[in-house]
Amino acid sequence: MSLPMSSQLASLLNGPSELLHYLERSHGVTTKLVQFLAHVNALIDSHTAINADMLDRLELELYLDFPCLSTPATKDSIIIQHALNAFYYATIVYFRRTLRRVPLYDVQELVEKAVQELEAADALTNDRGGCAYNWACFVAAAECERRDLQTRMLAYFDRKSRHGIQNISVLCEIVLALWHRRAKAPPETDIQWQEIAKEADFDIMLV
Repeated sequence: MSLPMSSQLASLLNGPSELLHYLERSHGVTTKLVQFLAHVNALIDSHTAINADMLDRLELELYLDFPCLSTPATKDSIIIQHALNAFYYATIVYFRRTLRRVPLYDVQELVEKAVQELEAADALTNDRGGCAYNWACFVAAAECERRDLQTRMLAYFDRKSRHGIQNISVLCEIVLALWHRRAKAPPETDIQWQEIAKEADFDIMLV
């Protein structure tokens, strides 16, 4: 299952700089990261074999492109940077799990970095509102294997659900179903979150 891109986001990718700044401020993503994800999803959908050299090049491209704000410094800049960081780490996790096909234990340090960035952005908002960063928080939560990280993401979802945002509750339900299925599965079984989302007929939009 690929990640759909909203028509609004697609139009922003080739838009003027003002719109790209809006993308960062409102959705916590950069053009380069969205384009990278679009390329990864195209490779997944093509069902073609990807050699190790190509995977290495893609991963190096990602590691060399740590997101930096293109907008002038504002009072919300630190929050936005934490959101960008969370999306970045979630993107690495997504790449390594879908194309590298690495086991869960191999991405837990990256998952923890994403969780830390989400928590940092949340703390700086003083719990004022909902969550504009659903894709990053979902990927981070879905790939939590460690119990401590799961507990932290449940607390994160709980804080967001208090604002009555229905999609947060749905994301949490899918994540809980995924964790439960993994806990019951044999150790060698690698259950991907896409399987659960497909069964629930639920698309995880980038924004």
